Amino acid sequence: VTNSTFDPEEVTVLDMDEFNEHLGPYNGILTSTTVNDVFRSSNPNIISSGVKKGTSGAVYLSVNANPFFPALSGKHKNHSDTENDLTGTQPSTLTANDIFAGAYSEYQKDAQEPTGNYRYAIQNDQKWIYASPSGIAYNTPNAADQKNVMFSGTATATAINNSATETADNGKTSDASIVVTIPADSPVTCSES
Repeated sequence: VTNSTFDPEEVTVLDMDEFNEHLGPYNGILTSTTVNDVFRSSNPNIISSGVKKGTSGAVYLSVNANPFFPALSGKHKNHSDTENDLTGTQPSTLTANDIFAGAYSEYQKDAQEPTGNYRYAIQNDQKWIYASPSGIAYNTPNAADQKNVMFSGTATATAINNSATETADNGKTSDASIVVTIPADSPVTCSES
């Protein structure tokens, strides 16, 4: 309603660009380019899709467009739910209405262009734990299942090695063989060994 005491055009003296500048991290929230998973997932216009685009490399570009609700081929439900011949992939206490927190691989037998029966992998279970990235190309077809590669032998060894070779504050690299327990609420002095 516009009248002599209220004019919606006069709510702020900032123009559109100035207003967006003042939004800080919320600027761009309604675009798919924001890197923040919460912002992208809060936009109802951003929808994940398992549609293939192209014939080589990363061809499943939008399977994780909405990170909280990735493209799961109808399996975004509790793992004990088998209704409609689709078994869910969510952990036992979660439902289809919850943020996806499991792991999923899209399997298509004898798939072509590019070849690889495992078309893409969603690893939202890794978003909620402290772990090094698995390093897989989640949106590129593979010959083997990729969803649990983070917890396989070589990936686990690589993640441990990445952590073990980090440079400490003292400028030296860790040898990953010393464990120091610092009790809660106890003052301690750390020294270089």
